[in-house]
Formats: sequence, C-alpha cells, structure tokens
Amino acid sequence: MSKAKILLVDDTEKALNEEKEIVKDLKVGVYTAGSGKEALKALLAEKPEIVLLDLILPDMTGESIIKFIRSRPEMSNTSVIVVTARDAKDGLAQCFDIGCDAYVTKPFQKDDILNKIRMLLDEKGLKY
Repeated sequence: MSKAKILLVDDTEKALNEEKEIVKDLKVGVYTAGSGKEALKALLAEKPEIVLLDLILPDMTGESIIKFIRSRPEMSNTSVIVVTARDAKDGLAQCFDIGCDAYVTKPFQKDDILNKIRMLLDEKGLKY
C-alpha cells in the first residue's frame, strides 16, 4: 500500500516548517507549496489525500484553490483542512460552504492539526 500524501500550502516559511514538524511522525508523503500556483502544480502532480491550506496567499485565494479541487473529479477524495489567521467567525461558514473538511486557526496547536489529519485519514481507511 502506498503512503498517503499531504500537501502543505502556506506563503510563510515559518508556518510551513511548523506544519512539517507536526506531520513528521506520520507515515505519509509530505509536499509543500509556497503559493497558489505552486499548490495547483502540486495538486495535479501528486493528487494528495489531504491539503493543509492557508486562505491568504500572495497570488490567489485559498477559496479559489478549494474550488479548483472540488471541480476536479480525480480529486474527489482530497480533503482540505483550512489553516488560517482569519477569525473563525468570519470565515468558517464560507469555508464549509465551498468545500473544506476542517478548519484550524493560527496560532494552531499541534494536537488540533494532528487530530484532524488522523480523523480524515481514518475516514479514508488510510494508514499513518
């Protein structure tokens, strides 16, 4: 069985490094993207099972990336965890409306992200 793949998308190196540190002990393939364009390339090339996605990127919105994922039949099994500094009251309902599966606000706790990743991997029947 091949490893599950997780794509981390954030325009700040600090956030990407923190997220990589959080998922390092999981038996998954980890890919990163620092912009929306990089994220689209990685999505098409790797077809990850889970995407940790910042909503605020320099070249496109996280919402547009979620819409891209949801428009692609080959990514119908891709789950999106939004990781953002936006206030939960402002963005939570809209994120779920456009297709995110979970939501974590920055600054995040390691266990918050790990629990959401494990939940989604369990739902997909994937080992970690």
